[in-house]
Amino acid sequence: MGEKEMKKKSPIIITLFTTCLLITCIGLLPAPAAAQGQTTICTYTINTLPYTASAPGTYCLKAHKTTSMTSGNAITINSDDVVIDLNGFTIDGTSGGPATQAFGISGTSGTSRKNFIVRNGTVKGFLVGVSIINGGDHLVEGIHADQSLGYGISIIAASRSIIRNNIVTNTGGYDIIGYTTTGIFSWNGRNNVIVNNDITNFTATMPSSAFGINVAGACGGTIIEGNRIGNLTSPWGNAIGIYADGAWEGVSIINNRLSNLGYGIWFNPSDVSSKYRDNVTIGVNGPYMPGGIDIGNNN
Repeated sequence: MGEKEMKKKSPIIITLFTTCLLITCIGLLPAPAAAQGQTTICTYTINTLPYTASAPGTYCLKAHKTTSMTSGNAITINSDDVVIDLNGFTIDGTSGGPATQAFGISGTSGTSRKNFIVRNGTVKGFLVGVSIINGGDHLVEGIHADQSLGYGISIIAASRSIIRNNIVTNTGGYDIIGYTTTGIFSWNGRNNVIVNNDITNFTATMPSSAFGINVAGACGGTIIEGNRIGNLTSPWGNAIGIYADGAWEGVSIINNRLSNLGYGIWFNPSDVSSKYRDNVTIGVNGPYMPGGIDIGNNN
C-alpha cells in the first residue's frame, strides 16, 4: 500500500479506533444504580385500591396508597407466581376505622397456589396486615405491619413458607372478646421458617391473649429463629412471646430474644417433640412454660 493511500485511509482508521475506544470505556463505567429498595422491572403497577393480581408477574406500588374500605382486601393475590412489591411505599387502611374487617394484602384462592411473594413496604391499619391461606412456598419479607387490629402477618394451611426480616408493631384494638392479638400467626403449615423478625409494642385491648408468634395445629418442622419480641401486654396477663400450641409434631425455637412479657415460650403441655435452645429472656415473669425439650443455653 502506497504512502498516499495510507494517508487517505488514516482518518477513517482513526475514527473507527476512537469510536471503539469510547464504546469500550463506556462499557466499563458502572450502570446507574436503581433507587434503593425499589424493583426496577415491574410487570404491573398498582394504581388503585382495591386491586387484584390475577396473573403471574411482579406488581409494584409507585406511590403511597390509602383506602377507607371496611371489608374485603386492599390487594388480592389470585394467581401462582405473584410478587407484590410495595417498593418502600405504604398501603394505609386506618381510615377504615377501629371496626374494620378489611385485610391489607391477602392471598387466599385455591389449595394449590404457590410462590406468593409479598415484600418491601408498610401495611397499616387493617384487621390483618398480610394474610396467606393455602398452598405453599410463599415468602413475606421486609414488611412493616403497623397498627393491625388483629394479626400483623398470618399464614394458614400453607407449608414450606418463609416469614423473615419483618417488623410488626402496634398490633391490637379489635374489640371482640376472645379474639387474640398476634404479631405473626402460623397454623397448619409444615416446614415453615419464621426468622429475624421484630415484634413489639402492642396490647390486646379486650380480655384476650397477646402473642408475639403463635404456631398451632399441624406445624411440624417449623423453625422459629432469631426473632426479637417485646413489650406486649394483655388485660388477662397472657402476653406470650412464642406460643407453640398443638405443635406436637416438633418445632425448633432457637436464639430468640424475649423481653417485658408475661411469658416467654409456652408449649402445649403434651408437646414432647419440640426443642428450644439459646433463647434469652429479660423482664419475663414465666420464661419457659412446661412442654418441649430444653436442649441448652436458655436463660
